Amino acid sequence: MAEPLGFLSAALAFAVIAASPGPANLAAASVAMATGRTKGMRFALGLALTGLKIMGGVYLLWLGLQSLGAAGVSLLRSSVSQ
Repeated sequence: MAEPLGFLSAALAFAVIAASPGPANLAAASVAMATGRTKGMRFALGLALTGLKIMGGVYLLWLGLQSLGAAGVSLLRSSVSQ
């Protein structure tokens, strides 16, 4: 009979992989199969944190552009009148 904790950790790993579609699925599965469940989970967590960092950077860039727009600075239009 399988351990309940082992089953739950495997179910959690599959849920994390299923929530992040794309080549990351294959990479996490291959790392887990080649080196074990612990290293596979660490790899999947690293992928998730990297994605979170990228989304945070994009959000900060968007906030900066919104602040410049509110201050009257336009990056797309020329401010020189002809």
